[in-house]
Amino acid sequence: MTKQPTRQGSKTGPNLNRPDDISVTDWIKPSLFKVSNLWRILLVLAIIICLLWLGIWIWLAVSYFAGLLLLFMSAWLVALILSPLVRRLIGWGLPKGGAIAIAYLAVVVLMGLFMALVVPGLVSQTTTLIQNIGSLTTDVQAWLTDTAKGLGITSLNLNDIGQQLQALATNLLKNALDVITGFANFLLQILLVTIISASLLAGQRYSDKEKANYRSASGIRDLVPLHWRKFGHWIRLSLERNFGVFLGGQLVVSVFYGLAVSLTMGLTGLPYVVTTGCICGVMMLIPFFGGPLSLLLPLIVAISSQPATALVVIPVLFIFQTALLNVILPKIVGQSSGLGPVATLFVLLAGAQVGGIWGVLLGVPIAGVAVSTFRYLLTSISLRETNESKEEANLLPNFGSSGLEDAKTSSSDLVK
Repeated sequence: MTKQPTRQGSKTGPNLNRPDDISVTDWIKPSLFKVSNLWRILLVLAIIICLLWLGIWIWLAVSYFAGLLLLFMSAWLVALILSPLVRRLIGWGLPKGGAIAIAYLAVVVLMGLFMALVVPGLVSQTTTLIQNIGSLTTDVQAWLTDTAKGLGITSLNLNDIGQQLQALATNLLKNALDVITGFANFLLQILLVTIISASLLAGQRYSDKEKANYRSASGIRDLVPLHWRKFGHWIRLSLERNFGVFLGGQLVVSVFYGLAVSLTMGLTGLPYVVTTGCICGVMMLIPFFGGPLSLLLPLIVAISSQPATALVVIPVLFIFQTALLNVILPKIVGQSSGLGPVATLFVLLAGAQVGGIWGVLLGVPIAGVAVSTFRYLLTSISLRETNESKEEANLLPNFGSSGLEDAKTSSSDLVK
């Protein structure tokens, strides 16, 4: 039987001379050591070296302009946190300028209430707590010693632990007092952050018409391909969802929890209610670890003042905290980050090691943006492959009878 030669790249039939019938290693070995491929490998290595060199210079530039970058980063975070509120106000029919003005007016009112109602008591109670930190640690140490003796533990030595806790607490409270009393020095930075963040909010698109009209912009943006513009728009929405909604939800939860701590401790007659409430509210900003840590300070204050009240304060705060983290926060944030508990724990530990407290606070939103981007790219690739498969399937009837006969003959020859 005479074999008909297969056609390569003919218009009437598909290209059947592909390396599908040989092993991958047999196909790679002769191709890897071609001169052109060696030049490609050298080019890739040169590009990697250039990227590393560029990364070093970028890091040096970032270090040099760290203060300015921190200012713009703070403004960007403020804009992301206020974006959902501005979008909601625009959805209610307000113009963009009015919505932005109302959002910042609400922020100014809240800051004014905080300065008038919280800061004076916070300064005085923090000063008193620093002066009485020695007696507080002594009371806690005595209570722990008595509790250990009641449990039959007599070899427990808490002197060194008490001294270390006293030194640590004194340093932390002194730093906190310096921050509180020096708050007026940041008024200029706050003004600059407000102006920059307001400009960022004013430059965003909020209406559905503006979202869908990717070709309405002029200038450099028109030179960017349409699919990249769509991807950039999606990245902006992902940043708003992960940073704005997540940090806004955490901030709301921390405020409610700080108020609950102060109210519960005040009703039970415990001291330092304002300082303890503010510190516990700040601790609640830390994902995963903030809940357990925010119970320690009320427990210490209760043990040092009225140990019996700890049996009331801690269960009440634990129940309220559980409701906040498991009911209210998911309603506000939803599944914005898309991370599971194990992944969240890993991100927090990695963020703490890389960026300290900022890594802990911003690690989860950054990871959420990365996960969302990865899913978006996978979905885009899958849709593109599906569309290409449909296009190839639509081309099959156009081959004609002769092309199909040639394909069948070549396929039977390959099988034989």
